[in-house]
Amino acid sequence: MAYLEEGLIAPQGRTEAGYRQYGADTLDRLRAILHLKELGLTLTEIALLLSDLDQGVLDEQAVQRLAREVLTKIDERIGGLNLIRSYVAPVAVGDMSVLQDQDCKFLVEFMTALSAHTLMATQTPPLMATSNSPT
Repeated sequence: MAYLEEGLIAPQGRTEAGYRQYGADTLDRLRAILHLKELGLTLTEIALLLSDLDQGVLDEQAVQRLAREVLTKIDERIGGLNLIRSYVAPVAVGDMSVLQDQDCKFLVEFMTALSAHTLMATQTPPLMATSNSPT
């Protein structure tokens, strides 16, 4: 488990059968890890941040630097999403002229792949629907 290897979580012990046992606070810690990952932090960055918090020491300058990096990543994602939105919005209201734009070729491919994926996700494959009957 990557979280274990990175030192993000640690079992409090093991059962007689060898299963890891975690404390009650592990679920909250996992939620925090997931939120930090959503912000764009790497597991290594999260491990360093949590280690500092565990020790009761917080390097405010390092946290500030991380926050600036996260904001940069967020702004980059917003910029990319705004570009995609500028192509999708006209199509959503019926303006298909944007689909002729060479820069928009990726949108046609994306929408085609998305619709195929959505169609596949809503259908049950025939083999999955059958029971253990012989063929």
